[in-house]
Amino acid sequence: MYCAFEFQGGILCGVLSIIWLMWLIDRTESSIVRCAYVIIFVTVYVFLQFSFIINKAISENWEIILVDLLIIVLYITPICVFSGLRTRFRVEFLLIGIFVSEIVFVNLEIGNLFFQYGLLLTDFTSIIQWYEYTGIYGGTLWILLFCWGLYKATQGRYSWWPVCLIVVIPISLSMLIEECESDSFLRTAIISLSNNNDVKDIYKLSNNECISDVDFIVLPEGTISADENMVLYNPLITYLKRISHKNNIPVSVGIFAYSGEKMSNSVMLISDRDVFRRYKQLMIPFSEYLPYQSVLSGIPFLRECLLYNLENKQNINELYKWNEWEVAPLICYEALSLSYVLKQVRIGADIFIVSSSNSYIDSYHLEKISKRIIKANAIVAERSFARVAEHGVSFFVNPDGEVLFDNNYKTEVLSSALKLNSSLTFYARYETLINSLYLVVVLILIIMLNLEINSKMIQFKKEY
Repeated sequence: MYCAFEFQGGILCGVLSIIWLMWLIDRTESSIVRCAYVIIFVTVYVFLQFSFIINKAISENWEIILVDLLIIVLYITPICVFSGLRTRFRVEFLLIGIFVSEIVFVNLEIGNLFFQYGLLLTDFTSIIQWYEYTGIYGGTLWILLFCWGLYKATQGRYSWWPVCLIVVIPISLSMLIEECESDSFLRTAIISLSNNNDVKDIYKLSNNECISDVDFIVLPEGTISADENMVLYNPLITYLKRISHKNNIPVSVGIFAYSGEKMSNSVMLISDRDVFRRYKQLMIPFSEYLPYQSVLSGIPFLRECLLYNLENKQNINELYKWNEWEVAPLICYEALSLSYVLKQVRIGADIFIVSSSNSYIDSYHLEKISKRIIKANAIVAERSFARVAEHGVSFFVNPDGEVLFDNNYKTEVLSSALKLNSSLTFYARYETLINSLYLVVVLILIIMLNLEINSKMIQFKKEY
């Protein structure tokens, strides 16, 4: 499954790994052994996905590895519960467990967004335009349904027609969905940095001809690190003000500020009119804040895992107005949460600019997954994204999920004209309702399977 997220077009690896697990579960009578298979599968999967935690544990503190174990326990529990049931529908309950686990894990404050199977389809954005109606969960359901149909067909239990329909119908619907049409564009330049030491190169890059004809300039998260009281007097801020005023271009720059023991993560948008500052609202669990503090604060190693204990500063405004359009300046992890992105869309966001940094985590694998997530979020929200990273992957994505330009770990200026859009997609309007319907469908499936089991038992008793 790790390979499915790692390589372009790796969905085949994902399908084969799920089918292999289905085969093991289907042929194992013992509930304990089935749960053991699931535990091994998920443990290997999580440790590979979050291998950067192992690297940090080796270099810093072995107790950090316990974060991985906590993730495994949370992710594995629903799958084990369903896989361990004594039933002849073992494969079906396994897939239900995987789907429920994904929903629970994405929405838990202690969970994360890197295990969604629906992301595997983002290599083929033209066939998943229906995400704007179903969200990413719809893609996960499609993959699981396809794996189920393929497994049953290869075992001779069902014909191949259902498998063909599972593939053809969603792709056909995707082809019928019209592209996002817009006559308005935001010409955006991003200045990516290979590492923090390249900040000095901004003075050279800002004279690059790529920014001579743009509407917006975006720099990475934490480009400036300074005392809170001295931020506005930082030499780079002064320089960016001059660039902004000279060219009449708003400039967005990431700022990591500290005041005593207090720290904040924000972006500052500098223009000839004013200075707009937005603080990060959605923080990374176990890195920037400790979730469920009343319970977990008593565990010393979890407190020590915190890289930054960021202040939770509220924003007066979430969006920055550019002409008649609303720009949403997000910071790193915020752009990965579909719910948070859609929240911004519902309050009026027409385009997203994202400042990120990968220095501490230093995981190219997670950068690849982040790219998949933003592509999927672009389709669901039908919005353009410009993501700039320090020591990471920078790129532009249009509302159809197509990557226009990208850059890996380079100090470089990229520019592109990004579509602006103000309409709401079906999923953006009814996110809560649709997510509730997924849970209702799961409940109905469980009831139907239990009724089938009970009817078979009654028939068995009548015959004997």
